[in-house]
Amino acid sequence: MQVVWDWLRTTSRRLVPGDDFIRDQYKAFAEALPIICDQHRIDRTALNYLDFAQIVEEWLRQSVEPESGATK
Repeated sequence: MQVVWDWLRTTSRRLVPGDDFIRDQYKAFAEALPIICDQHRIDRTALNYLDFAQIVEEWLRQSVEPESGATK
């Protein structure tokens, strides 16, 4: 996770939350993914990139407060 964090920070040239935060967010997303797929009647094992990207975007919008970056 540290390598990903370093890459994000270097590439984006913006302040990026620490690797612990990213790790916690990933765990929360991984737990939510089966539920989200069930809600949308999508076979999780057959997700294509576009479906996955849209699910991630939707999950981020619902789980992270835009102003503070803190999770709900």
